[in-house]
Amino acid sequence: MSHVQQYIDKKLVNYIMKKLSSNRPGIGHHESYARGNIAPSLGLVYYMEQEVSVFSDSVLKLKQEMFRNGFYWKPCFVKKCKDCGTEYDENIEKCTCGSTFFHEPDYSQVREKEYFIEKANYNGQSLKEVLSDFEFNLNVADNAYLFLVKAYEYDRAGDNALEDVKEIL
Repeated sequence: MSHVQQYIDKKLVNYIMKKLSSNRPGIGHHESYARGNIAPSLGLVYYMEQEVSVFSDSVLKLKQEMFRNGFYWKPCFVKKCKDCGTEYDENIEKCTCGSTFFHEPDYSQVREKEYFIEKANYNGQSLKEVLSDFEFNLNVADNAYLFLVKAYEYDRAGDNALEDVKEIL
């Protein structure tokens, strides 16, 4: 490599390093990347999702297929033994413990939580919108967060007796 080539390479590297600001004061980009800073790559991947049609089409199709059928509530069991608590996925006449007394799913519990589908948080977003945003971030950046705001009730001993989800963000 000639002296002129080395000079041009050094000048180009210096120019690039001056133009790229550091994410942390006192640390250059080469050191910042070596320490595991991923913020620039996340910005790039969101930029690519906006500008590269193949990538954005793939993300959109994944999101559409995920939420194509909507939401529905499914009971955890068909019958539950009153004596031993064993849950069954099919209709039976007699439990393995010998009992013939069963609970059936309480559909009033579904009606109590139905508002989460229409209004998942105080921002007015539906559950589909919240989970759609979550799915988008997961597909694009492989990184997403879902926050549940809960209200707790405690018994006299101070133990957690009941928790209720108030918002999903």
